[in-house]
Amino acid sequence: MPELRSVQKSGRQDMIYPLDNGEDIHYVLLTTAITGDDVDRISAADESENAAITWEMLVKCIAEWDITEDGVTMPISVESFKMLPFAFSTKLMEQVMEVLNPPEKSGGSFGSG
Repeated sequence: MPELRSVQKSGRQDMIYPLDNGEDIHYVLLTTAITGDDVDRISAADESENAAITWEMLVKCIAEWDITEDGVTMPISVESFKMLPFAFSTKLMEQVMEVLNPPEKSGGSFGSG
């Protein structure tokens, strides 16, 4: 699976997703778009609601993208996401989850021994 490339800028992360055909999808991930209320909503959802909420969260996290159809930028919507390669949506959801649950930094200890 292709790897994402990104540049962080104050709550916005410029992302590049390489496609198999040699083209790239450029988009802006809003790293602060998901709130505590959103997390609570996801946590409280039952299995039948989970997919719909997940699609909504993806839409909420994208500020802009360069995906076009017939020369016109596609709207950032659930319908548009469903038309995109599944691998892209999956990788994007992984990115959103990393934003929500950043990995703990390992290494040095605090204080003096």
